[in-house]
Amino acid sequence: MAAGSAAAVAASALLALRPAGDDGFPTDPVGVLALAAASTGTAVAAARLTAAGGGRRAAGGGRAGRLASWLCLALLAYLVLAAWAVQAVAADHPTAAVAVALWSSAWIPPLALMQLTASAAIRCRGGRHGRTGASSWRSPRSRSRTPC
Repeated sequence: MAAGSAAAVAASALLALRPAGDDGFPTDPVGVLALAAASTGTAVAAARLTAAGGGRRAAGGGRAGRLASWLCLALLAYLVLAAWAVQAVAADHPTAAVAVALWSSAWIPPLALMQLTASAAIRCRGGRHGRTGASSWRSPRSRSRTPC
């Protein structure tokens, strides 16, 4: 799985900076490992949600799968931008200000995509109503008899 490999590379880059003297928030081992695990888990969820959508455009699973894929990429981008920012600041590189500015705002896309993915994942499959609750958790046979 490419997302797991990319998350491992970004996480190892950040974790390698910790013993080098950077003990700030971006290199905190718990946070780095949590973001790497979230990115990998989101990739698995994206594959399952895409398969649940069955390729139909009206199905909520297809949309949720696409959003989960974007969420996975946003989490990976957050890790990569954190590594770039920490390395640029440590090396006193001219791009340090840009790297820190990008990393500082990189939390916004994952937050928005997380909300959109959750919303799309709980909507009725194939229904236009988008209702949630007990009616959306019925078995597929009961959905064929009653509308969502």
